[in-house]
Amino acid sequence: MNYYVFQNNWAFDCIREDMVPSVYHEIAFNLGDSFDPLPPIELDLKKNKKLPDAIPNHQLYLIFNRQLIDLIKSYDVDYLEEHEVIVRQDGKELCEVVYKNINVLKLVDVIDREQSELTVDEDGEIDFLNKLVLKTEFEELPVFRIEGFEILVLFREDLAQDIINRYMTGFEFYPANGFRV
Repeated sequence: MNYYVFQNNWAFDCIREDMVPSVYHEIAFNLGDSFDPLPPIELDLKKNKKLPDAIPNHQLYLIFNRQLIDLIKSYDVDYLEEHEVIVRQDGKELCEVVYKNINVLKLVDVIDREQSELTVDEDGEIDFLNKLVLKTEFEELPVFRIEGFEILVLFREDLAQDIINRYMTGFEFYPANGFRV
């Protein structure tokens, strides 16, 4: 089974640092740890800006709309933690589109450390991943974070293709094997 790296499509960048509650700056949100409900991220977007299905951001949060979340969950994914996001356009809250900040709680050890090009620290922890090569065998979940390099989220080919076929926006998929960060 092939896997794809989820990456933001920066044409849709919508989040400024001041829109994110300070508590997010004090936690490692993308390491697969569960959190009690966090204060909502409040987005105030320009009126005529088309809202994508996933709202890209430099903070690497996975801000997905309900349609995208439900599609992912339809693949028997029960390990997503949802945190509130309030979306406004010109100061008026939008109720017709629900977004959540998604925390993917599954980490999978997929990095082939012999074949991948990576930089490690003195403890063997990955500092930087230059080129990703996946192990030949691992737990084939529909979506997960890479253990040891948790900022990357991988989508299984069937789920990624389903998302693409529905013309969902705000992100792109790249083949995981050979992916260069």
